[in-house]
Amino acid sequence: MKATTALLYERLIHLRRRYRRENRIANGLIDSAPFVDAALLLVLFFVISHVVVRHPGVVVDLPECAFVSGADYQSLVVYVTQEGHLYFGDERTTLDGLAPAFAQAAHENPDARLLLEADRRVPYHMLVEIYNRAMSAGIRKVILGTKISVQEQEF
Repeated sequence: MKATTALLYERLIHLRRRYRRENRIANGLIDSAPFVDAALLLVLFFVISHVVVRHPGVVVDLPECAFVSGADYQSLVVYVTQEGHLYFGDERTTLDGLAPAFAQAAHENPDARLLLEADRRVPYHMLVEIYNRAMSAGIRKVILGTKISVQEQEF
């Protein structure tokens, strides 16, 4: 028994000499700064690449249409609710406030498109008035927002 403990003691002494503190590559705990940096970069990447929902939180019941064309994400969007409230650029505006906003947007982007998402119960003359203000401001393409009819959704 004494021989085995002496042998064990010798092995431990050998290991102690071999793995002294000054011979180690990393002294102490692992540095956590690189892991925190990587985590913050991942969070920043996901925040930047997150797709922002364009709807300002108002309920708009779009009319149904059998033929639907899409609009790109760079389109300017005007929402018109059933009560006649107008939203442009994620803020509420009036019919008179649309003309300067359209003019500024057309000046910043001459190829701007306007997506007009109006509730189905909005009077037609209001849509024509918004269309006229957009055309007079320099926006040449106005798209009416619709949703696919129920018959077209079923394959």
